[in-house]
Amino acid sequence: MEIQQSIALFGGVYIGLSLPLTAQSQDVWDVVKGGGANARKGSWGGHCVYVPKYDASGFTCNTWGQPKTMTLAFWKKYCDEAHTLFGQDWLTTKGAPSGFDQAQLQADLKAIR
Repeated sequence: MEIQQSIALFGGVYIGLSLPLTAQSQDVWDVVKGGGANARKGSWGGHCVYVPKYDASGFTCNTWGQPKTMTLAFWKKYCDEAHTLFGQDWLTTKGAPSGFDQAQLQADLKAIR
């Protein structure tokens, strides 16, 4: 999955969620089957979070100053955008901790323009 690759290469992704009301009381964000209108996308509102971690069961985001785990099913249903952040720390002469090749990325981007 491209999201996991972005997390591994760049340290995380910034995502937009259309949160359901059912997420308000969950320790782990998950899809509530039979949740009715409270499980509808965006019924709680939109929310942006930073996601620096994933494992086999889902993702961990930072929200409201706390880590929050979400299942893959929750991500698939409620995530409506994802962005890889390419910060200044990744542009230093030392390069990315992952060994990402910035010069190759720039060459690839020029080739698709």
